[in-house]
Amino acid sequence: MRIKIGIIGFAKYLETLISHIFENINYIKYKHSFSVQITFYYNGINYFINDKGLSPDEILETIGEASISDESDITFVREIKNVPERIKDSKANLIILCLPEILGKQNYKYIKTLLSNNINVITTLKNGIIENIDELEDISNFNNLFFSYLPALNLTTPMGDFMESISSHFEIHGFEGILNRFSNIIISEMIKNKSSVMEEFEFLKEVYPNYEVLISEDLDGYSTASTAFLLARKYMTNKINFNDVKIMGIRKLNFEKIKKIVEEGNSVKFLGKASYEDEKLKIRVTPSIISREHNFYEINDMSEAMLIFSDFPTSTLFTSKGTDNFEKDIAYSIFREIIKFGINSTKKYS
Repeated sequence: MRIKIGIIGFAKYLETLISHIFENINYIKYKHSFSVQITFYYNGINYFINDKGLSPDEILETIGEASISDESDITFVREIKNVPERIKDSKANLIILCLPEILGKQNYKYIKTLLSNNINVITTLKNGIIENIDELEDISNFNNLFFSYLPALNLTTPMGDFMESISSHFEIHGFEGILNRFSNIIISEMIKNKSSVMEEFEFLKEVYPNYEVLISEDLDGYSTASTAFLLARKYMTNKINFNDVKIMGIRKLNFEKIKKIVEEGNSVKFLGKASYEDEKLKIRVTPSIISREHNFYEINDMSEAMLIFSDFPTSTLFTSKGTDNFEKDIAYSIFREIIKFGINSTKKYS
């Protein structure tokens, strides 16, 4: 079985994704019984407003050393207008949408048009999705489509897979977690250096200049709130609106404000929490005091963690040591979603 994958955008992490796909092409064929053909759709002028990403020539150079079995395994289509229509005509099975977050409303329109045209979607976006998730999932479910937005939510670790595994065996009643590695390293460094969040933010911007917007968003709690909201919606209940999430950011946090907490042997983490109160699901994002006995006490730097409360007799802990290679993490996350799609498609075909 051959799956036709279309890609809109030239984000930097596609370099790793494309190489990884073709380096593992034989594994995909023999383990999962499908092959892939990839087509890039672009406007030829600004590569869909991705000035910090790759160009078509760089993509070709990237895959030049990979084991492509056929020249037709990867192609480029320059199409300035009506990209969704062009994709529909090409009969692509799956589209990976990786445009800049700054195109919020336009991203939403692309996703809606693709789903409405019965095209499966993996997106690395969250802007435009969070606010319209009910509508997008309704279209996806009505057309029986594969719609994955987990790679967009900093779940570049297998956290989503872990939640899915737990929910398939037990009913989840709540969770709390360190869901963003940027905010976690900022607070860790703030405590270590006895500084402020904004001082550490300025330093981190220099280390990761391409992620300034993403880092800034989570100082306000948006990124953590997005992740907590979508996880709760997917694995607990969909009867919740993003506007109902209570968020307290950390921009004004500094060591002096938590000095007494630290001197008493405790710590502070930026948590996303979901729990039922009076039979209604509540989601909160807030800096929280963590005692030395808490599972999150030693979760520092570029790490994530989640504590899940379910019907299982004890709470379940998930931890992941994050890396600073974000392109690789995102690429591997998308690769996992492609494999899931391929397995599901193979089963349907059979």
